[in-house]
Amino acid sequence: MKTYLFLPGLISLLFISACKKDDDNPGGGANKLLSYYTESLYQDTVNFGYNSDDQIILVEDSEDRQTIDINGNQLHFIQFRKTENREVANATFTMNSEGNVVSGQGNFSYVMGYPYTSQFTFTYDSHANLINRTDARSDGQTWAYQFTWANGDMIKNEWIHNDTLYFTEYYEFDTNLEAKIKLDWNKFLMGTNSFFGNSTTHLVKHIYDVFAPGSTIVHEYNITFNLDSDGYPITSTYTGISVPSTNVITYHYQ
Repeated sequence: MKTYLFLPGLISLLFISACKKDDDNPGGGANKLLSYYTESLYQDTVNFGYNSDDQIILVEDSEDRQTIDINGNQLHFIQFRKTENREVANATFTMNSEGNVVSGQGNFSYVMGYPYTSQFTFTYDSHANLINRTDARSDGQTWAYQFTWANGDMIKNEWIHNDTLYFTEYYEFDTNLEAKIKLDWNKFLMGTNSFFGNSTTHLVKHIYDVFAPGSTIVHEYNITFNLDSDGYPITSTYTGISVPSTNVITYHYQ
């Protein structure tokens, strides 16, 4: 899967997700399942596959194929880089009684010739919101991601490298617009709609990010949505503020 520090299309999909208040881990639960999406700035198609519980178990584009396999309370993740014909990630995670991942370990070689292992921990608050993910790597690096929630939405994601703040993403939402699709990109190693607690409740309208220790905004976007009669996104348009640009994401459903 292509890796961008701040990819507007992925962030847009991150925040077209909805949480059912009577079920912390409903396993999809949307009436419409996203089949694939395209972006006007990135000439690729990202496809999704689901199990019988409507949980995402496949994300695939022209570069990578990412899969999840569930066996009891174990979640097995594999990423295969099609462009290099090799496996770049293989990890196993443990879920708690609510079906949310709490720990894991695996082998990674995203950069050819530089393999490492990693130990993962996931922490949730009393409302089943993911508030911390920590990756302790065998190469001596530790990455932690701290998530802040308000009004049912994830409003901030702080990246912490070796105990020092590195980067912060901020998200603002339109509380008048309920999000319909559960799809998160920043909780795990692939896009998911289950296994990691609640998803955000409303549609995002503004995002920006800052590198520590400064306060200068690096990337900033306003977002508008075109919705169908059921409230599901047909397109989302990202308008760049920091760097003038327009990216239109088009969503296709099963």
